Amino acid sequence: MPTRNVELTESHDRFVDEQVAAGHFQDADEVVTAGLELLEARRRVEQEQLASLRKLATEGFDELDQGRGIVIDGDERLAEFIRKSGRAASLPESPDESA
Repeated sequence: MPTRNVELTESHDRFVDEQVAAGHFQDADEVVTAGLELLEARRRVEQEQLASLRKLATEGFDELDQGRGIVIDGDERLAEFIRKSGRAASLPESPDESA
């Protein structure tokens, strides 16, 4: 297994020690591995959200190109439209929608 030397801030070093002392992990390697796994998971979620936003944008531009745009009158209706779009972008796509 590859080995790397990393420098931690005092705060991070204390955190690692606290996690091991509390019995959450057997050693510092496990703490760092768990942190990296969380970072990987967060990156995957961010990539999925970005893909969803790109899909929504493409669909929106296609509708505009076809003359099927919508008219939003007023700041409140615009804010609600943005909230709905944001919720749609943050939800994972269901299997039947991915085709």
